Amino acid sequence: MIKEVLAGKINPYLASDVELKQGQLVKLDPANVGKVIAAGAGDAVVGFVAQDVIAANVDNYKLDSVTHQARVGDKVGVYFGGGVFLTDMFVGNITVPGTKLYAGAGGKMTATASGNAVAEAETVGNAANGDEIRIKALV
Repeated sequence: MIKEVLAGKINPYLASDVELKQGQLVKLDPANVGKVIAAGAGDAVVGFVAQDVIAANVDNYKLDSVTHQARVGDKVGVYFGGGVFLTDMFVGNITVPGTKLYAGAGGKMTATASGNAVAEAETVGNAANGDEIRIKALV
């Protein structure tokens, strides 16, 4: 999950051929031009996916414009260029405001340094408790 507090920019021109969760860190798919996939530790992150990407055959009985979901293969919004957000897409226990966050497994942020920092924690939280943290995006 990711909620805008002070949004940066959004790129509406990328697509995804895989299911993604709103708020996951994404990178460009090296096998498919113009597509994104979940980022991992040390990857070159291009942003945070702005909506859930669900399988094309999932029927949720609601309009996608109401649920803010995209289907696999469709264009998806990707936040980039800074901004401030609330998110639960992190692992571990963030105990100090100002902690730099990095891409980790499954497109979640972690305090374990790997590659360039993607965000800075403005609040504290523990992923094991289901907490949300406020972040300042650096990508």
